[in-house]
Amino acid sequence: MKTVLVLLCGSVFMIASAAAAVQLKLAADNAGRTALWYFIMGNVIGFFGPLSLTFGLKYANPNIMYALCYGGALALTQIALWRMFKQPLSVWQWSGIITIGIGVILLQIRKG
Repeated sequence: MKTVLVLLCGSVFMIASAAAAVQLKLAADNAGRTALWYFIMGNVIGFFGPLSLTFGLKYANPNIMYALCYGGALALTQIALWRMFKQPLSVWQWSGIITIGIGVILLQIRKG
């Protein structure tokens, strides 16, 4: 049950962070009331990131939870921006995303 809660909190953090980043990018690309609404939505969605991190820290060690949340959120944000806004990613950037994923997985391995 503890593992499920950690994964749930981590997933909510990653999704909220990436969704908030997308909303803020949309706010930057628009003007007037449309930009204001994207900005407000980005901040409302972004509120759930730290909230889920706080709950996740009750169930996991900080080094595990922070790596899962921030590493996963960074990689997910890059992929979301690449897909939605056609932001090109170089081979080095893809390598960085993959390396972050491998690092998050390696931090989950516990000493036998």
